[in-house]
This record gives sequence, structure tokens and C-alpha cells, in this order.
Amino acid sequence: LIMDTKVLLLDEPTSGLDPAMSEDIKEIVKELSQEKKLIISSHDMDFIYEVCDYIYILSQGKVIREGITQGIFLEENLLKKVGLDKPWLVKIHEYLNLPLYKNEKELKKSIKKELIWKRE
Repeated sequence: LIMDTKVLLLDEPTSGLDPAMSEDIKEIVKELSQEKKLIISSHDMDFIYEVCDYIYILSQGKVIREGITQGIFLEENLLKKVGLDKPWLVKIHEYLNLPLYKNEKELKKSIKKELIWKRE
């Protein structure tokens, strides 16, 4: 950050952090992505799902799939093959047949809207 590079590499940026600090890192990453290209390596699929628009899936040092984040996380066979878990928002989408939300804020907004509509 000090050298003001155009590309920033982040390796496991949420590893070992408590939930509050992970949220802080998520917000920092979102801010940085407005002005820099970010390359993030992580096993935290909830984090990746929320902050990344495009992802690469690696297995044994090779890219085996790339694409739009939401689409990749719907590929159940791929995720099983590489040992990755689905983000919780994708699980909610599948279990409850809800729209696929990008983040918790969108989900909450939709639920509140639905509750208000049903009361009227």
C-alpha cells in the first residue's frame, strides 16, 4: 500500500482473524478494489464470494476453472472435486429457493421488504 502499486496481492487476508476483523478486512478490500487490481488467495469462500467478481479455481497448481463468482459457486461437482465448501449465501439460495444474493446486506433488505409487503 505504501508503494502505491496498481496490483495488490493478498494471501489469506482473513486467516486467523476474528469475525469483526474479517469484516474490517472485507471493507478495506472493497475500498481498495475501486482503485487497484486485487489478486486474493484464500480458502475463506464466504469472503471470496462477497468481495470477488471473477475467480480462478486452482487444483494441484493449475487453473481448472475460471469465471463469474456466483456462477462458479453454483457448480457443485467442481467444488466437491477441489474440496471447497459453498458460501453460506449460496446454501441459503439452494435450500430455501431464494434469489442468489451477493452479500448479507442484500439478503436482509429483501427479507425486510418481504415482511413489510406481507403486513400490508
